[in-house]
Amino acid sequence: MYIKSISIFFSIILISLSAQSQNVNLKSTPEAKKPVPSITTDPYGKITPIQVTKILSDPNQPFTIIDVRMDNEVAQGKIENALTIDFLANDFEKKISQLDKSKKYIVYCKVGGRSEKAMMLMKEQGFKEVHNLDGGYVAYRSLIK
Repeated sequence: MYIKSISIFFSIILISLSAQSQNVNLKSTPEAKKPVPSITTDPYGKITPIQVTKILSDPNQPFTIIDVRMDNEVAQGKIENALTIDFLANDFEKKISQLDKSKKYIVYCKVGGRSEKAMMLMKEQGFKEVHNLDGGYVAYRSLIK
């Protein structure tokens, strides 16, 4: 019994020391010291509501936000300072083509379907960087309430 207790005791100590050394190694790696990117590295990827709120809190952020919902949806609320360009309107492609393709954009709709299509259309038109708000305005609004 005594030997079994000592064996268990040393096992716990070894596991504890091993876990601590792994944490120290993780914290000291150059990768762990890099800042977490505010957006995905894919220039045409999804972006989370949390990432959007962080971006919007930076007064020097380079993104233009585009709401692609219909006017009646926008009337119920929108992200502050977002441009509104209705994806379902006949002149959507014309309005999008007038934007600066070298700038960075975040598009959103109610839940992400139309904005996903808008992002892909903008990619096809040669826009440098466009991100789709994952979950759309519904997800963003539930986060900021």
